[in-house]
Amino acid sequence: CVCVRVGDYRTQAGALASSLGAVNIIFVAVAVVILMLCFFSLVASMAANILEQTKEMAVLRCVGVSRLGVLRLFVYEAFILMLSASLLGLGVGAIVAWTMLAQRQLFVQLPLTFAFPWYIVGVLTVVAVISAICSASFPAWVLLRKKISDLVRFNA
Repeated sequence: CVCVRVGDYRTQAGALASSLGAVNIIFVAVAVVILMLCFFSLVASMAANILEQTKEMAVLRCVGVSRLGVLRLFVYEAFILMLSASLLGLGVGAIVAWTMLAQRQLFVQLPLTFAFPWYIVGVLTVVAVISAICSASFPAWVLLRKKISDLVRFNA
């Protein structure tokens, strides 16, 4: 008995595209959850860093830097921290992914292409900017509401 199966490329491609969309949604969701965990770590480290720098805050305020200017410095610091960590992780992840793709090409002997997920980079960049602003703003603003003399005497 010879079995012949007739298939349509479009139905298989549609099923593959919907599966790929679901996997991409899962990847974005996992990335956002990981970024939220990193956000709490960043808040803790920024709060500790800002509490250690209360004397420097007082000196900056004494020489005439506005509260908003000092707040901006801490937001920039948090943003540079997030940006450098994101770029380092992006580079390492891209190298590992390319290496695994090259290894898979050797095993399967098929030409596979490396597709970089730019939409995830966009989502991560937006979340990184928001988390940098939030993580630095609140602890710095709590201390910046105090008088300069209280900042000098403040013990963390």
